Amino acid sequence: MHPETRFRLPAADAISLARTFGTPLYVLDEATLRDRIRTYQAALNELWPATSLTYASKANGTLALLQVAAHEGCGIDCAGAGELLAASRAAIPPSRCHLHGNAKSPVDLELALELGVGMIVVDSTDELEWLIQKGARTVPIALRINPGVGTSTHQKISTGHLKSKFGIPLLDGRAEKAVQRCQEAGLNLVGFHIHLGSQLREAEQLELGASALVEFAIEMMQRQSLDVRYLNLGGGIAVRQLQSDPPVRVGQFLKALFRPVAARLLQEGVMATLAIEPGRSVVAEAGVTLYHVMARKDIGDYKLLAVDGGMSDNPSPALYDRNFDVVPTREDECDTAFSIYGAHCESDLLFPNTMLPADSQAGDTLQVLCTGAYNSSMASNYNRFR
Repeated sequence: MHPETRFRLPAADAISLARTFGTPLYVLDEATLRDRIRTYQAALNELWPATSLTYASKANGTLALLQVAAHEGCGIDCAGAGELLAASRAAIPPSRCHLHGNAKSPVDLELALELGVGMIVVDSTDELEWLIQKGARTVPIALRINPGVGTSTHQKISTGHLKSKFGIPLLDGRAEKAVQRCQEAGLNLVGFHIHLGSQLREAEQLELGASALVEFAIEMMQRQSLDVRYLNLGGGIAVRQLQSDPPVRVGQFLKALFRPVAARLLQEGVMATLAIEPGRSVVAEAGVTLYHVMARKDIGDYKLLAVDGGMSDNPSPALYDRNFDVVPTREDECDTAFSIYGAHCESDLLFPNTMLPADSQAGDTLQVLCTGAYNSSMASNYNRFR
């Protein structure tokens, strides 16, 4: 499969898997997942001598998936103790894991120190003071910086603007004060991290943030004598959510992002490791979800199908107004618009205006594409669904 191709099950396989395992059913394709990671690795290797690819496990923390990512050379980004424990259960060495999170608890931090994680990405001065009080002087830390840069994505997945809850603000001097505090306390500050948001289609949206990060790092080298060894530009590259969306070429995107960063670092003689931290763009297009149609209702011209899942297995339509391509297993022409609802006690419209065969009915199997990210990891037991 070409690295830019979205995974899709043949109709016969979709029906067989749905019958064998029941629905709703998440299906991930290992070959597509490995292709995505290798595409990232190949692009990074061409751009800078020392690079690091870290998989953001919040996108999908399935243990087998974590093992594949680690086998392909990824580090594992963990947003809290639960994801750290998942990585441990997947037999991934803690030294290959990073602890993230904007509101880490003492339990999160204690576990990270106990396991010996490869890095803690510090998100606040309160967290920094906790590490100082604990005498955590050996664990590598990176400060997550809020550069005050907005993006043209959904407001709920824009994370680098001035009022974002994420990171230590750059513009009011608090980031430099945090660096000074690390230096005074003898912490092992190795560098900095940013993340501006998700579903970004233009590298220019990340360049402002990356530029701010690099300039800040250079200033800290000059003013605070900091040895900057690590710069993480975050993730956020968009996926092809719908067939009508243009594909985002990872190689081209990374070239556009990394080249100005690399040129500036070379100008200053800085040879820090440059890191990227994708999640959705690694796994989203490698996954599909299967449903059975449970009921059909025709209300005048309005045609409705109800499936045996919903908000509990795919909260994205409700949270982010996100749409998905739905593929029937019938071979008839898709010439009729249906609204597909879930099974919960809500008006949980999952997929509006979906073109399907006119005779779609209860018992049909439907396949929803591009559901590998943030479906299983955000699933709930609403209505005590399985």
